[in-house]
Amino acid sequence: MWIVIPAATVVGALAAMVLFLRAPAVRELRRGMIITAIVAFVLALGGMALLGIPGAIIYGISAPFVQLLMGARYADLGDGAWPAAIFITLIWPASLVVAYAVANGPLRGRGRGARWMALILIPYAFGVLLALDAHLAAAAP
Repeated sequence: MWIVIPAATVVGALAAMVLFLRAPAVRELRRGMIITAIVAFVLALGGMALLGIPGAIIYGISAPFVQLLMGARYADLGDGAWPAAIFITLIWPASLVVAYAVANGPLRGRGRGARWMALILIPYAFGVLLALDAHLAAAAP
């Protein structure tokens, strides 16, 4: 059942990329979106070559918020930490595509600070959601 969050992440990233590439208002930014998608793909493959270490780093950065969200139900992943890190390594790069689409789509007319905050906070929020998903999947019977 907990496959909904990562599936929604990937589908959302693909939808954001397609909508962004088809929008006539951002025609000059298409090259940046294509480069971002290629970088996300390379990060996912490179993370697999590193055996999930990037996912472990993202999980470690996201863990304090997962503890706050879960409260007393929070428990260490134990042997499930390594598969969770590999899982996060594969899915998290899709958030870069979404962040680029949001920063250069709806926030395009805003200031540079708002766009940079979107580029930083959207991938971080995806990391927290994926870490939370790993904990919820481990707790499920």
